[in-house]
Amino acid sequence: MGNTCAQPKIGSQTYSTDNPEPLTKAQIQKRIVCSPKTETMSVSCSDCKFEIHHAYLSQRGYYPSQLNKANQDAFCSHPNYNDEKNIGLWGVFDGHGSDGDHVSNFAKLGIAKNCKEQLKKVGCESGKFADATEEQIMKAHHNAFVQTNKESDGKGFDAQLSGTTAITVFIRGNIMFVNNVGDSRAVVAVRNDSGGLKAEHLSIDQTPFRKDERERVKKCGATVRTIDQIEGLEPIHENWGINLGEEVDESGDPPRVWEWSLQRPGCAFTRSIGDHVAECIGVFAEPEPLIRGIDEETAFVVIASDGVWEFLTSQSVIDMVASYKGEDGPLEACKAVVAESYGLWLRYEVRTDDITMIVLSISGYEQKSGESSRMSSKDSINSPVRRTIIGQKTILHTESGSAGNIQRPVRRQMSKAKRRMIAERRTTEVNSAANKFVLEDHVKPKSDEERARIEKHIQSNFLFLHMTAKQKEAAISCMEMISVSSGDVIIKQGDAGDKFYIVDSGTFDVGVRNDEGVVQTVLTYENPGSAFGELSLMYGKPRAATVTATSEGKLWAINRIAFRSCMLKRNTAMDLISILKKVDVLKPLTIPQLQRLCDCMAEEEHEEHDVVIKQGETGERIYIVESGELVVTQHDEEHGAEREMMKLGKNDYFGERALMYNEARAATIVACTHVKLLTCSRQAFEEVVGDLKSLIARDQEKRESRLQRMSTYRVKSNQKEVNSLRGADRAMFDVKLVISDGEGKLDLENGLVGSFKLMSKGKVPIMYGMKAFNKKAVLESGESKGLEQERSILSSFDGQSPFIPILLGTFQTSTCCFSVLQQPLCLDLGTLMGDDETTLTEEDAKFYISCIVMGIGFLQKEGYMMRMVNPSSILMSQNGYPILANLTKCKKLTGQKSFTMCGDQAYMAPEMITSEGYDFSVDCWGLGVLGYEMIVGYNPFGTGDTNETEVYESIAGWGEGGFGKATGGMVGVSGDCKDFIDGLMTIDPTKRLGGNGVQDIKTCAWLREVSWMGLGNMDEDSPAIEICKRQLYEYDNKAVVDKFKEQVEEGDNVDDEEVFKGF
Repeated sequence: MGNTCAQPKIGSQTYSTDNPEPLTKAQIQKRIVCSPKTETMSVSCSDCKFEIHHAYLSQRGYYPSQLNKANQDAFCSHPNYNDEKNIGLWGVFDGHGSDGDHVSNFAKLGIAKNCKEQLKKVGCESGKFADATEEQIMKAHHNAFVQTNKESDGKGFDAQLSGTTAITVFIRGNIMFVNNVGDSRAVVAVRNDSGGLKAEHLSIDQTPFRKDERERVKKCGATVRTIDQIEGLEPIHENWGINLGEEVDESGDPPRVWEWSLQRPGCAFTRSIGDHVAECIGVFAEPEPLIRGIDEETAFVVIASDGVWEFLTSQSVIDMVASYKGEDGPLEACKAVVAESYGLWLRYEVRTDDITMIVLSISGYEQKSGESSRMSSKDSINSPVRRTIIGQKTILHTESGSAGNIQRPVRRQMSKAKRRMIAERRTTEVNSAANKFVLEDHVKPKSDEERARIEKHIQSNFLFLHMTAKQKEAAISCMEMISVSSGDVIIKQGDAGDKFYIVDSGTFDVGVRNDEGVVQTVLTYENPGSAFGELSLMYGKPRAATVTATSEGKLWAINRIAFRSCMLKRNTAMDLISILKKVDVLKPLTIPQLQRLCDCMAEEEHEEHDVVIKQGETGERIYIVESGELVVTQHDEEHGAEREMMKLGKNDYFGERALMYNEARAATIVACTHVKLLTCSRQAFEEVVGDLKSLIARDQEKRESRLQRMSTYRVKSNQKEVNSLRGADRAMFDVKLVISDGEGKLDLENGLVGSFKLMSKGKVPIMYGMKAFNKKAVLESGESKGLEQERSILSSFDGQSPFIPILLGTFQTSTCCFSVLQQPLCLDLGTLMGDDETTLTEEDAKFYISCIVMGIGFLQKEGYMMRMVNPSSILMSQNGYPILANLTKCKKLTGQKSFTMCGDQAYMAPEMITSEGYDFSVDCWGLGVLGYEMIVGYNPFGTGDTNETEVYESIAGWGEGGFGKATGGMVGVSGDCKDFIDGLMTIDPTKRLGGNGVQDIKTCAWLREVSWMGLGNMDEDSPAIEICKRQLYEYDNKAVVDKFKEQVEEGDNVDDEEVFKGF
């Protein structure tokens, strides 16, 4: 077996990475360092002799954001250590932090050197391990770890926030001395009476999963929390205990060790070499020792970094190694286990850790006397971990008194970043497949009685509430019958799902694995019509629970591609709006009006020689060529023949004058090939958009009025400021304020926003707004595309709006990207709405909503929908005006419906969650929800703690007039306000207020008296101006600013020119 990325089996299971390999076999090979071959060290002592066959392998990790990141693992292999026969030293060192590779390599050299030097200092005058007592050997190793840690400080690399784990196995004759710091691990395979092999631990992971270690660091002042607990996503608890070597689902968010500020160091271990910042809270380098004998039942020892143990249990590794026999078995075993670990990392993560492994295989064991070589339990070391040999079993004891509830669990769930990456990829795949989907090929035969039964089952399910009869019929046609037996697992928690199920008969238990890894039944489906798997249809979300049949039964199932295809009204990838904008008679239309025109276009197909329009006939339709070719001819009266004028192909249009005039066609157009056309009649156009002649007249009036106002309307030019910021860098700006949530938490994934002073020498400092993105957090969260998209959009606007960030420049450091904005920013709208000292009146809400309407209108004019209208995405400027500051979800309006689910779930429009396809009117719905929350004081669809499915059910089941009902008894809420919010929160997007553009919103009764010009000039007084000024100039924001500098600007360098090339 070569150094390849194979996927060996564990039992009968083969693990799949579920995505294309990011590295080729050749690239993986270049990342591997391994033994040229398995080597042998002979051991002969007073009572036995045997051979140790040893090999090592280390594979550098794969980090998408740092493809050239150094291998932070190190290892040592010293047979005949200290030039002594029968003596060997092997070790694995797993570095972490920006300089982890330097610390791990320093430790591997330092421990080997210091162990020999310390031997004389502890009383062994000869300096030979063969002459030392067990206690002297243990003390020498202990002191070597501590001394190496001391020496790591001040060596030219960062050992303050960087460090390494270290585990060594020292063999003298038939005795093993194990010393461990951190969460690398050593395991011995012991033969049992049945001839199999049992994994026994020679070390215990020193992590906060261990109660004794957890309590020890807490006594030193540490706080132990997971990141989710710090961010308020998980309740505070310490239910992390699990049995030694047990396999438990765990999502990659382990408990960590923090200082009181919860800012650093965030160690997932409780002992290490280096990490000097953490020493004051109990993270030290004193190793836990263990002594164990080698006898005829000892098969082999495995030493490995946590790149192996993250996803593999100790027993599974032992089973894999045992399957590799022969002369080169240890090296082949290393290759197999490392390859398996690599595959599992890619299955559950977007990256892979560095992976290092050593195998020491014992063979040819012979007794020189009749006595057993097993060690007596009377020999012990006064240590937190001590050895006891009972028969063939090694039992580890800790300060807490038992071996259970201490080992770090094995992960069997994807990280958040991996789930997000898979969801995005599958959305792309599903959309592509849906466009190629042929309904007739997927119809499943059903009786009339079965169809009626399914229709009854789905009538109250939120996914089907707003389907047309034709769409429901198509979905029912694609559903397949699945027969199940008792005990069948229908879906499994954590698996990627793409099917939705409806219970036709039978009973089904829903089980959820709790924090202790125990599956508990939380619900039973026993009624026909019960359904599960809705979220998988919407966006391929991993299963949140396991559903098991508890009786024979039947289910109806539909997959995501079929469901999405049934919802599609038209399959075309054309940018229709760009085409329609070129049509002269349509130039007065706004982007939303053009979008509505696209919505009412139907598809026609014609065969070769078909006449599409005929010269002299009265026309009433406009046509756009989707595919194929046509010829335009005119009748030549003089010669009595048809004269060819031109050819038409994809994206060409004709017949546009028919939308305005009842006039005869000027030419004949005939299909030269099979053609597909998109067409709209004048009647359909007028029903949806209005009379085109009137629209053109109104547009002309607006243009004349705008010319008269030009002298009073202030157009702000910022070209001078842009020029002054060319070549700007981080050193020029002083952080004044960073916006955080009410608890001071920073949003690392979506970027930080605040106000910075430009410190120009000899000039008065100028305040600017700034968006800052930590590169590593952006890459790990999968938000890099949105970041670049926002930068590109802000750079492409033809005009400016005081309600949209004005981008003056961008720059980057090795850790961050920065966008400099003209407007200083103070706080987000959500903080303002949640301020106990601030009560929003109806007039206050009207001011903020009016500003947001102008921001949305500007985006629509530029051809974009925001898809993120929620309180945290709207920031307040220093003069108290709202600014739509988060454009990472913006999308260009093309005339096509969009299907991607994105944004804040509680503000999503019904058509987004039911996969009907949506357009710019989702922003109108979001504005309505935001207005509801401003007036009533809470979101109508739940909070961050509300179950996701419940939120979607509430949105899909929203009743008309819901705001009016909610405010029926409230004093101070006008009828016009109720009509306004209810108009925005209309289920049907074509009837929604703003469905034809923001002009409809501006002219509604509630906003009729708003001075739109005054808002545009920022002449109106904001109700929040005093709060914003205090926030910017008086509020003590030092703690959050310090946190920003530490969490965002400090950390690992990221060199990815391709991803961040726009900054």
